[in-house]
Amino acid sequence: MASPVQETPVGLIKMKFEGKYEPLLLQAAKVAYEIACIEDGDAYINSALGESFRSLLTCVDRGEIASCKTYEDMCRAFHVIPLMPNSPLDAAINEVARGQLERCHVAIRTGTDIVVSMFGYIAFFADAFPHTSKRVVYLNDCVQKTAEVARI
Repeated sequence: MASPVQETPVGLIKMKFEGKYEPLLLQAAKVAYEIACIEDGDAYINSALGESFRSLLTCVDRGEIASCKTYEDMCRAFHVIPLMPNSPLDAAINEVARGQLERCHVAIRTGTDIVVSMFGYIAFFADAFPHTSKRVVYLNDCVQKTAEVARI
Protein backbone atom coordinates (compact mmCIF):
# COMPACT_ATOMS: atom_id res chain seq x y z
CA MET A 1 0.00 0.00 0.00
CA ALA A 2 1.46 3.34 -1.03
CA SER A 3 1.28 6.25 1.34
CA PRO A 4 -0.70 9.26 0.18
CA VAL A 5 1.19 12.26 -1.14
CA GLN A 6 0.83 15.06 1.37
CA GLU A 7 2.10 18.58 1.42
CA THR A 8 3.41 20.13 4.58
CA PRO A 9 1.35 23.23 5.36
CA VAL A 10 3.28 26.46 5.14
CA GLY A 11 2.42 29.49 7.21
CA LEU A 12 2.36 30.88 10.69
CA ILE A 13 0.98 28.75 13.48
CA LYS A 14 -0.35 30.92 16.26
CA MET A 15 -0.23 29.51 19.73
CA LYS A 16 0.05 30.56 23.32
CA PHE A 17 2.42 28.92 25.77
CA GLU A 18 1.93 29.34 29.47
CA GLY A 19 4.31 28.08 32.06
CA LYS A 20 5.25 28.64 35.65
CA TYR A 21 8.52 30.30 36.57
CA GLU A 22 8.51 28.98 40.15
CA PRO A 23 10.04 25.56 39.31
CA LEU A 24 12.80 27.21 37.26
CA LEU A 25 13.51 29.66 40.08
CA LEU A 26 13.71 26.79 42.58
CA GLN A 27 16.10 24.86 40.33
CA ALA A 28 18.25 27.98 39.92
CA ALA A 29 18.23 28.48 43.71
CA LYS A 30 19.35 24.88 44.20
CA VAL A 31 22.23 25.45 41.76
CA ALA A 32 23.22 28.69 43.52
CA TYR A 33 23.19 26.90 46.88
CA GLU A 34 25.26 23.97 45.57
CA ILE A 35 27.87 26.29 44.06
CA ALA A 36 28.11 28.20 47.33
CA CYS A 37 28.67 24.95 49.23
CA ILE A 38 31.33 23.81 46.74
CA GLU A 39 33.15 27.13 46.59
CA ASP A 40 32.93 28.24 50.25
CA GLY A 41 32.39 24.97 52.10
CA ASP A 42 31.59 25.15 55.80
CA ALA A 43 31.99 28.93 55.84
CA TYR A 44 28.86 29.17 53.68
CA ILE A 45 27.01 26.16 55.07
CA ASN A 46 27.28 27.54 58.63
CA SER A 47 26.55 31.17 57.66
CA ALA A 48 23.22 32.96 58.06
CA LEU A 49 22.90 33.10 54.26
CA GLY A 50 23.50 29.37 53.93
CA GLU A 51 20.96 28.63 56.66
CA SER A 52 18.40 30.91 54.99
CA PHE A 53 18.79 29.22 51.59
CA ARG A 54 18.71 25.75 53.13
CA SER A 55 15.63 26.60 55.16
CA LEU A 56 13.77 27.80 52.05
CA LEU A 57 14.84 24.82 49.94
CA THR A 58 13.70 22.32 52.56
CA CYS A 59 10.21 23.88 52.46
CA VAL A 60 9.73 23.11 48.76
CA ASP A 61 6.77 20.84 48.07
CA ARG A 62 5.80 20.06 44.47
CA GLY A 63 7.53 23.13 43.09
CA GLU A 64 6.08 25.55 45.63
CA ILE A 65 6.89 27.05 49.00
CA ALA A 66 3.81 27.49 51.22
CA SER A 67 5.04 30.79 52.68
CA CYS A 68 5.57 32.25 49.19
CA LYS A 69 2.13 32.86 47.70
CA THR A 70 3.38 34.39 44.45
CA TYR A 71 6.41 34.22 42.16
CA GLU A 72 7.35 37.70 43.36
CA ASP A 73 7.28 36.47 46.99
CA MET A 74 9.63 33.65 46.03
CA CYS A 75 11.98 36.10 44.30
CA ARG A 76 12.06 38.29 47.41
CA ALA A 77 12.71 35.29 49.67
CA PHE A 78 15.76 34.21 47.62
CA HIS A 79 16.90 37.81 46.87
CA VAL A 80 16.44 37.17 43.15
CA ILE A 81 16.13 39.66 40.37
CA PRO A 82 14.64 37.72 37.44
CA LEU A 83 16.11 38.61 34.07
CA MET A 84 14.29 37.82 30.87
CA PRO A 85 15.91 36.96 27.54
CA ASN A 86 17.47 39.97 25.79
CA SER A 87 18.58 41.43 29.11
CA PRO A 88 22.12 42.88 29.13
CA LEU A 89 23.47 39.67 30.70
CA ASP A 90 21.77 37.47 28.11
CA ALA A 91 24.42 38.06 25.45
CA ALA A 92 27.26 37.29 27.87
CA ILE A 93 25.57 34.09 29.07
CA ASN A 94 24.89 33.05 25.48
CA GLU A 95 28.58 33.56 24.71
CA VAL A 96 29.59 31.34 27.64
CA ALA A 97 27.10 28.71 26.41
CA ARG A 98 28.61 28.96 22.92
CA GLY A 99 25.20 29.89 21.51
CA GLN A 100 23.57 26.75 22.95
CA LEU A 101 21.38 28.21 25.74
CA GLU A 102 18.61 25.70 25.07
CA ARG A 103 20.88 22.85 26.12
CA CYS A 104 23.23 24.46 28.63
CA HIS A 105 22.98 25.58 32.21
CA VAL A 106 25.31 28.45 33.05
CA ALA A 107 26.25 29.86 36.44
CA ILE A 108 28.50 32.88 36.83
CA ARG A 109 29.60 33.92 40.30
CA THR A 110 31.12 37.34 40.74
CA GLY A 111 31.93 38.18 44.32
CA THR A 112 28.77 38.03 46.45
CA ASP A 113 26.38 37.59 43.49
CA ILE A 114 25.58 34.72 41.14
CA VAL A 115 23.69 34.55 37.86
CA VAL A 116 22.11 31.20 36.98
CA SER A 117 20.69 30.49 33.51
CA MET A 118 18.60 27.40 32.80
CA PHE A 119 16.75 26.87 29.50
CA GLY A 120 16.72 30.62 28.84
CA TYR A 121 15.45 31.55 32.32
CA ILE A 122 17.96 33.83 34.03
CA ALA A 123 17.99 34.51 37.78
CA PHE A 124 20.33 37.04 39.39
CA PHE A 125 20.89 36.19 43.06
CA ALA A 126 22.01 39.41 44.74
CA ASP A 127 24.24 39.07 47.80
CA ALA A 128 23.91 35.28 47.82
CA PHE A 129 27.39 34.73 49.28
CA PRO A 130 29.05 36.11 52.40
CA HIS A 131 32.51 36.19 50.78
CA THR A 132 33.56 38.40 47.90
CA SER A 133 36.81 36.92 46.59
CA LYS A 134 35.55 34.02 44.45
CA ARG A 135 34.87 34.39 40.75
CA VAL A 136 33.90 31.27 38.84
CA VAL A 137 31.97 30.19 35.75
CA TYR A 138 30.18 26.84 35.52
CA LEU A 139 28.91 25.45 32.21
CA ASN A 140 26.83 22.27 32.15
CA ASP A 141 25.94 20.94 28.70
CA CYS A 142 22.88 18.72 29.24
CA VAL A 143 23.10 17.10 25.79
CA GLN A 144 26.84 16.36 25.72
CA LYS A 145 26.71 15.53 29.45
CA THR A 146 29.78 17.63 30.14
CA ALA A 147 30.58 20.15 32.82
CA GLU A 148 33.27 22.82 32.74
CA VAL A 149 34.50 25.11 35.49
CA ALA A 150 36.62 28.22 34.98
CA ARG A 151 38.02 30.08 37.95
CA ILE A 152 38.70 33.69 37.08
